[in-house]
Amino acid sequence: MNSILTKEDLKFLNKNGIEIKSAVQDKIGISNRNYLINEKYFLKCGDKNFYSFSKPLVELTNLSAKHQLCAKVISFDRYHLLSEYIPNLKSLTNEISSLSKKHLDEIIKAIKAFHSLNFNGLEKVNYSSLLSSFRNKLKEEQRIYLPEIESFLNERQKLTQLTLSHLDLVTNNIMFTESKKVLLFDYEFACIGMEYFDITSLISECEFTTNEKLYLIHLYFDNEEKEKYYLDNLDKYLRGFDLIWYHWAYLRYLKEENKKKKEIFQQIYLEKKRFI
Repeated sequence: MNSILTKEDLKFLNKNGIEIKSAVQDKIGISNRNYLINEKYFLKCGDKNFYSFSKPLVELTNLSAKHQLCAKVISFDRYHLLSEYIPNLKSLTNEISSLSKKHLDEIIKAIKAFHSLNFNGLEKVNYSSLLSSFRNKLKEEQRIYLPEIESFLNERQKLTQLTLSHLDLVTNNIMFTESKKVLLFDYEFACIGMEYFDITSLISECEFTTNEKLYLIHLYFDNEEKEKYYLDNLDKYLRGFDLIWYHWAYLRYLKEENKKKKEIFQQIYLEKKRFI
């Protein structure tokens, strides 16, 4: 039972007074190792090459939990995050083929509730700095540049308001309760970012239909002018984000030691490369 946990994992759990009765690995996600402990706790173990858990991240998570947007963190160290386990959740991955209007309404409701949280303990990030944080770590021959799109998004950042942003709204990070209320998980990429970050993250990373995307965009923006401008330039926003995640996935591919995960990251960066 304990063989799936490392010595460091066991030491962290022991330090928090948790006697392990059961430990089941959750296969969802590729960036961390995740475990259900004693059917009561959720343990996330970070990839030491890329992520470490910080006090601001935990404070944001627990503020979100206070507003019933996610699970509460019980304890953490640099590479472990122990949270309460919320049973009977279904990810957007499992629901996406049968979405109702209520599903879509609740997704945007949760994102807007997250944006409204009064939290300023994160780094301010614009498009160019986000892109550079990944691209600059690759060799020149591995990088891709899209001057027209990058120039457009760099100009937009001068005109766009800042907001608390999740920035990783993939299907596995969006969970539905039995009553269809939405919870948002995994705040490792959270930042004070551009207003369009989260809607672009959402529609570029999740396989919604065209009509579903249009409906989500309509709900997201608070006035017709912003909505129209975003729709008129949707291809630029989407390609701009694919450019970011191409470099992120390529970087992960180069540094990943696990063969299966390495193949997944290769698949991601090749897919993003085709889109951009």
